[in-house]
Amino acid sequence: MSEFWRQRVIDLFERGESLEQIDRDLGQIRSISDDERAALWLLAWGAQQLGNPVQGRFAGSQADHTIGQSDRASAVDPITAALELAQAETEMDVAVLGEVCDRREVVRFVAGEGSFGLAPGASMPIEDTYCHRLLTGRLSNVVPDAQADDQLRDLQITRAARIGAYLGVPLTTLDARLYVLCCLAHEQRPQLGERDVLFLRGLGETIVAELDKRRTQPPTVST
Repeated sequence: MSEFWRQRVIDLFERGESLEQIDRDLGQIRSISDDERAALWLLAWGAQQLGNPVQGRFAGSQADHTIGQSDRASAVDPITAALELAQAETEMDVAVLGEVCDRREVVRFVAGEGSFGLAPGASMPIEDTYCHRLLTGRLSNVVPDAQADDQLRDLQITRAARIGAYLGVPLTTLDARLYVLCCLAHEQRPQLGERDVLFLRGLGETIVAELDKRRTQPPTVST
């Protein structure tokens, strides 16, 4: 997704346009693909949902609240809130934001149950990860049955964490840092599909926007 269209959708949302109006606006743009249009709408929807309680699988798309209108959202880190939304809406057990750096994948944020042994700061060689296979094109964005996948079933992490299903999308910030947003489940998830991928991409754009904002804001100076 181009930075121009991403920023345009964010600007529309921050000016108070409804999701319905944004959807109409996007429908008039002929220079973007259907997948890009869906991801842009989900960017606005994901931003909206960070200020709302999760109501079930994609059920909150008609809510009228905006970021900052939920007391809980104001108390929770926005990226953590986005991961909680990803985990709940995709019906997976855990959502993770990992950064690829120095030939390792480093866990930055986690939401969901702790039985996978993942925690912020944990890392492993990139060659041993699902994300490496995703980034090199050997793995699709959605894997309903990790135990049956030739690329995954023999990985140590698949056995150690008892991973049954995987959903992931790569993210790149303006300063070219590479992240992967992924969701994991212990059991198979045969219902996973392209809609879940589009949802995760759209939500990922809200995370990228937050990461970019944090890097451009001047540090707070205590007095």
